[in-house]
Amino acid sequence: MEEQEHEIFHRINDLAHEEHKLWDKESQGDASDADRARLARIQTTLERCWEVLRERKAREQQRRPGRQPG
Repeated sequence: MEEQEHEIFHRINDLAHEEHKLWDKESQGDASDADRARLARIQTTLERCWEVLRERKAREQQRRPGRQPG
């Protein structure tokens, strides 16, 4: 696994952990407006991270030997 990819997975794990904490606060009725705003930013960032990984995987599959160009 490339170092950049490893960093992305690490970032995803950190964000997911924070997201779970914020959802716990929300479910207990303890979340503030700032918590909800942070949760929305986390969700957007997670979507972007996963998209980057999907794009990389697609590019890698296209580069595999024996693959016919599209």
